[in-house]
Amino acid sequence: MILSILTLLFYIACIILGVAYLTLFERKVLSMPQYRVGPNKVSIKGLLQPVLDGIKLLGKEGVTTRIKE
Repeated sequence: MILSILTLLFYIACIILGVAYLTLFERKVLSMPQYRVGPNKVSIKGLLQPVLDGIKLLGKEGVTTRIKE
């Protein structure tokens, strides 16, 4: 039971990391025709950029509006 839960969590983590690095690859490919360097300002070749994007996303607050009646 515990092993199957850990396996499931491992697969989910691999999928999330795979999507994050595919996004990084997409950014780099789309920046080539525009002669841009791409997201490489954070670390060596931008390898930490997806991780920091995820942390930034988790840190954002939800904005709600008040409706006056």
